[in-house]
Amino acid sequence: MNIFMNWTYDVFQEYFVGGFLNLFVALGTISIYLSTILASLIVTYEALYEKNVDELLISHKIKQDLVYVNKREWWRLRNMNIWLRLLIYTIVSYHVILIYEILMKYSFVSTYLSPTPLQILEFNDVFEFYLRIMIFICLLTALSLDYFVSKTIKKSQK
Repeated sequence: MNIFMNWTYDVFQEYFVGGFLNLFVALGTISIYLSTILASLIVTYEALYEKNVDELLISHKIKQDLVYVNKREWWRLRNMNIWLRLLIYTIVSYHVILIYEILMKYSFVSTYLSPTPLQILEFNDVFEFYLRIMIFICLLTALSLDYFVSKTIKKSQK
């Protein structure tokens, strides 16, 4: 038993401890060479790249104007009136809740082909509970969307 323990300790020392040390040395050497090569590539690229500042400023100004024009599009939420945004949120929430209601009723009918009055009352209680949760989720989503839209409006006005 003692011979086996000494042999495993020697194998551990030779392959794992020495191996990790060699791995760290190799990684350090590779990182030094890679950083030297990267620095020389950057210097070479900067030497070959022609800088025409006037053309760069004109193209930057054109891009800024294009972004400003695109931000003023009528269909973006930040460009709409708050009442129109709330109407859109309400319509989307109504349709989500309506789809949820249809799916719940369909699943109930497909599960119970001839339900008893007790099963119908139980389904009604569960349905109302989950419907309240869905309404709360829709309201929370609408409020968070409007919060971020108003935050974007305030940022663009500055």
